[in-house]
Amino acid sequence: DLRAVLKADPFTVDLPVAPFADGVGYGPAVVTLSQEGMVFFNDERTSLDALPAALALAVADHPQASLVIEADGRVAHNAIVQVCNMATAAGIRKVVLATRVGPVGGGL
Repeated sequence: DLRAVLKADPFTVDLPVAPFADGVGYGPAVVTLSQEGMVFFNDERTSLDALPAALALAVADHPQASLVIEADGRVAHNAIVQVCNMATAAGIRKVVLATRVGPVGGGL
């Protein structure tokens, strides 16, 4: 199964498909956004309000850390942009959107 499943809560994040086989590895900062509106930071449930502080702590511990965002394909674009803005404000210079490998031409 190509779906990413977290053990913290019983939900599935259906990552969008992309033809990329190469990418960056997961580091010390991963945000997961579910279609139900749940937010996780490094597999710990949190809220969008608490996320800036968590990101700032991650940067303090790992100044060169990048952020991986695992967003269900049905999450609103605005929510993803909001997390990107939080990461930038916390000092994270590289933000990567997680996808699952799939065929080219998945359509929009």
